[in-house]
Amino acid sequence: MRLPLDRRIPIRWFVVFIFLGCILGYGAGFWAAKRRPSEKGIVTRVEDQDGDGRADCLVVSSNGLTLSISDDRNRDGRYDYRDHFLYGRVVRSEADNDFDGQFDEWTTFYFEFPATVETDADGDGRVDIITTYTNGVVSYSTIRMTKGKRDFFTEYYEHGIRSKVVIQKDGKERSLQCGRYGQIEFGEE
Repeated sequence: MRLPLDRRIPIRWFVVFIFLGCILGYGAGFWAAKRRPSEKGIVTRVEDQDGDGRADCLVVSSNGLTLSISDDRNRDGRYDYRDHFLYGRVVRSEADNDFDGQFDEWTTFYFEFPATVETDADGDGRVDIITTYTNGVVSYSTIRMTKGKRDFFTEYYEHGIRSKVVIQKDGKERSLQCGRYGQIEFGEE
Protein backbone atom coordinates (compact mmCIF):
# COMPACT_ATOMS: atom_id res chain seq x y z
CA MET A 1 0.00 0.00 0.00
CA ARG A 2 1.38 3.29 -1.07
CA LEU A 3 1.02 6.34 1.15
CA PRO A 4 -0.16 9.58 -0.38
CA LEU A 5 2.57 12.10 -1.20
CA ASP A 6 1.58 14.46 1.61
CA ARG A 7 2.17 11.71 4.25
CA ARG A 8 5.66 10.75 2.99
CA ILE A 9 7.11 14.26 3.13
CA PRO A 10 6.70 14.75 6.90
CA ILE A 11 8.41 11.39 7.55
CA ARG A 12 11.36 12.39 5.37
CA TRP A 13 11.63 15.77 7.04
CA PHE A 14 11.41 14.12 10.43
CA VAL A 15 14.40 11.89 9.54
CA VAL A 16 16.31 14.91 8.20
CA PHE A 17 15.64 16.91 11.38
CA ILE A 18 16.78 14.00 13.56
CA PHE A 19 19.95 13.62 11.50
CA LEU A 20 20.76 17.35 11.62
CA GLY A 21 19.94 17.47 15.31
CA CYS A 22 22.44 14.72 16.03
CA ILE A 23 25.14 16.40 13.96
CA LEU A 24 24.56 19.85 15.39
CA GLY A 25 24.16 18.50 18.90
CA TYR A 26 27.48 16.68 18.68
CA GLY A 27 29.15 19.74 17.22
CA ALA A 28 27.73 22.02 19.90
CA GLY A 29 28.98 19.66 22.60
CA PHE A 30 32.40 19.53 20.97
CA TRP A 31 32.75 23.33 20.82
CA ALA A 32 31.43 23.75 24.35
CA ALA A 33 34.02 21.26 25.63
CA LYS A 34 36.79 23.12 23.80
CA ARG A 35 35.79 26.43 25.40
CA ARG A 36 35.67 25.07 28.94
CA PRO A 37 38.47 26.37 31.15
CA SER A 38 41.13 23.72 31.87
CA GLU A 39 43.79 23.41 34.52
CA LYS A 40 47.03 25.07 33.53
CA GLY A 41 50.40 24.05 34.93
CA ILE A 42 51.39 21.51 37.53
CA VAL A 43 49.01 20.50 40.32
CA THR A 44 50.38 18.84 43.46
CA ARG A 45 48.23 16.94 45.94
CA VAL A 46 49.65 15.79 49.27
CA GLU A 47 47.87 13.13 51.30
CA ASP A 48 48.28 12.06 54.92
CA GLN A 49 46.97 8.50 54.84
CA ASP A 50 47.65 7.45 58.43
CA GLY A 51 46.76 10.73 60.23
CA ASP A 52 50.19 11.40 61.79
CA GLY A 53 50.46 14.90 60.28
CA ARG A 54 53.20 13.98 57.78
CA ALA A 55 52.70 13.59 54.04
CA ASP A 56 52.54 9.92 53.03
CA CYS A 57 51.58 10.28 49.37
CA LEU A 58 52.41 12.98 46.80
CA VAL A 59 50.52 13.11 43.49
CA VAL A 60 51.79 15.43 40.73
CA SER A 61 49.54 16.05 37.74
CA SER A 62 49.23 18.39 34.79
CA ASN A 63 46.07 19.11 32.79
CA GLY A 64 44.24 16.27 34.52
CA LEU A 65 46.91 13.63 33.76
CA THR A 66 48.99 12.13 36.55
CA LEU A 67 52.73 12.65 36.08
CA SER A 68 54.04 10.90 39.19
CA ILE A 69 52.95 9.35 42.47
CA SER A 70 55.38 9.18 45.39
CA ASP A 71 54.63 7.06 48.43
CA ASP A 72 56.15 6.71 51.90
CA ARG A 73 55.67 2.97 52.50
CA ASN A 74 57.32 2.69 55.93
CA ARG A 75 56.00 6.05 57.25
CA ASP A 76 59.39 7.53 58.16
CA GLY A 77 58.74 10.85 56.37
CA ARG A 78 60.81 10.04 53.24
CA TYR A 79 59.30 8.94 49.95
CA ASP A 80 60.56 5.47 49.13
CA TYR A 81 58.46 4.52 46.12
CA ARG A 82 57.73 6.57 43.01
CA ASP A 83 55.78 5.85 39.82
CA HIS A 84 56.26 7.99 36.70
CA PHE A 85 53.42 8.20 34.17
CA LEU A 86 53.16 9.12 30.50
CA TYR A 87 49.67 9.64 29.05
CA GLY A 88 48.09 7.92 32.03
CA ARG A 89 50.27 4.79 31.94
CA VAL A 90 53.07 3.96 34.32
CA VAL A 91 56.38 3.92 32.41
CA ARG A 92 58.97 3.79 35.21
CA SER A 93 59.03 3.15 38.94
CA GLU A 94 61.71 3.62 41.56
CA ALA A 95 61.81 1.89 44.92
CA ASP A 96 63.90 2.13 48.09
CA ASN A 97 63.44 -1.44 49.33
CA ASP A 98 65.91 -1.28 52.22
CA PHE A 99 64.60 2.16 53.39
CA ASP A 100 68.04 3.80 53.58
CA GLY A 101 66.95 6.93 51.66
CA GLN A 102 68.45 5.88 48.29
CA PHE A 103 66.45 4.28 45.50
CA ASP A 104 67.81 0.80 44.82
CA GLU A 105 65.35 -0.69 42.33
CA TRP A 106 64.26 0.76 39.00
CA THR A 107 61.54 -0.81 36.86
CA THR A 108 60.78 0.18 33.27
CA PHE A 109 57.34 -0.70 31.92
CA TYR A 110 56.12 -1.41 28.41
CA PHE A 111 52.31 -1.16 28.13
CA GLU A 112 52.01 -1.60 31.91
CA PHE A 113 54.02 -4.85 31.87
CA PRO A 114 57.49 -4.76 33.43
CA ALA A 115 60.18 -4.71 30.72
CA THR A 116 63.34 -4.45 32.86
CA VAL A 117 64.08 -4.37 36.56
CA GLU A 118 67.48 -3.06 37.69
CA THR A 119 68.49 -3.60 41.30
CA ASP A 120 71.37 -2.33 43.43
CA ALA A 121 71.47 -5.16 45.96
CA ASP A 122 74.56 -4.15 47.96
CA GLY A 123 74.06 -0.36 48.10
CA ASP A 124 77.25 0.65 46.26
CA GLY A 125 75.35 2.71 43.65
CA ARG A 126 75.94 0.22 40.82
CA VAL A 127 73.32 -2.07 39.34
CA ASP A 128 73.88 -5.66 40.53
CA ILE A 129 70.84 -7.46 39.10
CA ILE A 130 69.18 -6.86 35.74
CA THR A 131 66.03 -8.81 35.01
CA THR A 132 64.44 -8.58 31.56
CA TYR A 133 60.82 -9.45 30.84
CA THR A 134 58.91 -10.24 27.66
CA ASN A 135 55.17 -9.53 27.88
CA GLY A 136 55.45 -9.50 31.66
CA VAL A 137 57.18 -12.91 31.86
CA VAL A 138 60.84 -13.10 32.90
CA SER A 139 63.17 -13.95 30.00
CA TYR A 140 66.62 -13.60 31.59
CA SER A 141 68.32 -12.28 34.69
CA THR A 142 71.95 -11.23 35.13
CA ILE A 143 73.56 -10.97 38.56
CA ARG A 144 76.95 -9.36 39.27
CA MET A 145 78.38 -11.75 41.85
CA THR A 146 81.41 -10.01 43.36
CA LYS A 147 82.20 -6.40 44.10
CA GLY A 148 84.40 -4.65 41.56
CA LYS A 149 85.01 -7.74 39.39
CA ARG A 150 83.41 -8.85 36.15
CA ASP A 151 81.89 -12.06 37.46
CA PHE A 152 78.33 -12.67 36.32
CA PHE A 153 75.63 -15.24 36.86
CA THR A 154 72.97 -15.21 34.10
CA GLU A 155 69.77 -17.22 34.11
CA TYR A 156 67.76 -17.67 30.90
CA TYR A 157 64.06 -18.45 31.01
CA GLU A 158 61.58 -19.98 28.58
CA HIS A 159 57.89 -19.45 29.37
CA GLY A 160 58.86 -18.24 32.86
CA ILE A 161 60.85 -21.40 33.74
CA ARG A 162 64.64 -21.33 34.06
CA SER A 163 66.16 -23.14 31.07
CA LYS A 164 69.89 -22.35 31.23
CA VAL A 165 72.40 -20.86 33.65
CA VAL A 166 75.65 -19.26 32.46
CA ILE A 167 78.38 -18.44 34.98
CA GLN A 168 81.21 -16.08 33.97
CA LYS A 169 84.04 -16.06 36.50
CA ASP A 170 87.61 -14.88 35.96
CA GLY A 171 87.10 -14.71 32.19
CA LYS A 172 85.84 -18.30 31.98
CA GLU A 173 82.30 -19.21 31.08
CA ARG A 174 80.41 -22.25 32.28
CA SER A 175 76.98 -23.20 30.98
CA LEU A 176 74.52 -25.31 32.95
CA GLN A 177 71.35 -26.67 31.34
CA CYS A 178 68.17 -26.84 33.37
CA GLY A 179 65.44 -29.44 33.34
CA ARG A 180 61.75 -29.24 32.75
CA TYR A 181 60.99 -27.53 36.07
CA GLY A 182 64.06 -25.23 36.21
CA GLN A 183 66.38 -27.55 38.14
CA ILE A 184 69.99 -27.85 36.97
CA GLU A 185 70.47 -31.17 35.13
CA PHE A 186 73.91 -31.23 33.58
CA GLY A 187 76.76 -28.89 32.79
CA GLU A 188 79.31 -28.41 30.07
CA GLU A 189 82.70 -26.75 30.35
